[in-house]
Amino acid sequence: MNAITPYVDIGSTSGHNWSGIEAVMEAYDRYSYERKQEKDFLFEKSHELKNRLQDINKEAEYLSQQMANLIQNKSHLDEEKQRYETTLETLNTCLRQLR
Repeated sequence: MNAITPYVDIGSTSGHNWSGIEAVMEAYDRYSYERKQEKDFLFEKSHELKNRLQDINKEAEYLSQQMANLIQNKSHLDEEKQRYETTLETLNTCLRQLR
């Protein structure tokens, strides 16, 4: 019967040499540092994009208001044009009757 050992000899079964706890800790420190840098970069980029979105939304609201004002002005001008055309037609009719 084979006895079950409470540990596995990693060096003999995987073909890799144990690099030591210092190497593992250095690798983790590098990973942790790079992860923090990436998180900081992404946080900053996210903040910039949120600010840009806010600016774009403000500009869109301003342009929307401008467009509403222009449409309202056009409507008033169209009404005024119609009044002038009606007045001009009336004047032309009067002139024709005088001839």
